[in-house]
Amino acid sequence: MSQPAVFFDRDNTLIINGDYLGDPEKVVLMPGAADAVARVRDLGFLVVVVSNQSGVARGLFTEADVIAVDDRMAQLLLADNPKAKIDRQEFCPYHPAATVVDYLYDSERRKPKPGMMIDAAKALDIDLKESWVIGDAPRDIDAGKRAGCRGIFLHDASVIKEDRRANERGEFEADYSATSLEDAIDFIEMQMTAPKTVPKKFPMTAPMIDPKPSPMSDPLRPIEKSAPIISPVLHDLSNTSDEHAPQIVALDIEPIAQSLHRVEHQLSQVVDELRRASEPQNEFSVARLISGVLMGISLASLFAALLYRDDLAAFQSLMMIGIFLQVLVTSLLLMASK
Repeated sequence: MSQPAVFFDRDNTLIINGDYLGDPEKVVLMPGAADAVARVRDLGFLVVVVSNQSGVARGLFTEADVIAVDDRMAQLLLADNPKAKIDRQEFCPYHPAATVVDYLYDSERRKPKPGMMIDAAKALDIDLKESWVIGDAPRDIDAGKRAGCRGIFLHDASVIKEDRRANERGEFEADYSATSLEDAIDFIEMQMTAPKTVPKKFPMTAPMIDPKPSPMSDPLRPIEKSAPIISPVLHDLSNTSDEHAPQIVALDIEPIAQSLHRVEHQLSQVVDELRRASEPQNEFSVARLISGVLMGISLASLFAALLYRDDLAAFQSLMMIGIFLQVLVTSLLLMASK
């Protein structure tokens, strides 16, 4: 099964390096580097170091020197924390403006290109979509994003006073800007425990013409009073002349909403009356009973009107019945209260 990883840049991320470093005796760990690597492993991530080493292409040191520095860093990490194990180290010695001919090459492994991360993913079966990259330069973030990872920009001002890549601009934005390695790992751990946002299932507004079921037939979809609902037409209008085109009837739902509001109000009155009728001091009222029955019929008429809204004649008839019954119910209730 694939496992996620945290890709660390090397210089000014895990070790302090003001410029090009080819001497293993000068390796100094960044504050909290060993604990950060150990925490990452405890969280279930692999640890991979990916580093551009253009000093080789410039003739400042050799690939063997890079490997010696990497080995020294790994030793210091384990000495500081026995859990701080690195699973794989990748570096790119090539540069498109190299002074050493053998390294004059625009390599796909050189950041901001994602080649080193992709090669490590193939070797270790890494789940790149669940992985992170931590680095002190925009090129680190760009490489991680192109590989499908999330990125954390690191700049520990307490250690790195000046950044020689301060003017560098990246294509992608980091997911987080950390002031220390501890801060960076805290953010990764927080993202692992944070609940994922569930996208909304329904749009907040109803379209003017929608071949799907209308909002009135979908109780989970809010009704926008100002937008009329236009009944769907089950014909191909592109091949129909204006003379024989089916008529589209626009129904304004404002009266329907008002009627439903009145029904709700009247129903609450019926409930209140029924509650009073259940009290010992009140006598049974035939008028109230009839009002309750008529209220049910009225609600059924209004609901049927919604179902037959495409048939204008049926819609108007059912609405008139519902409104008439509402008036009758109101009269009976007034008579019963007197």
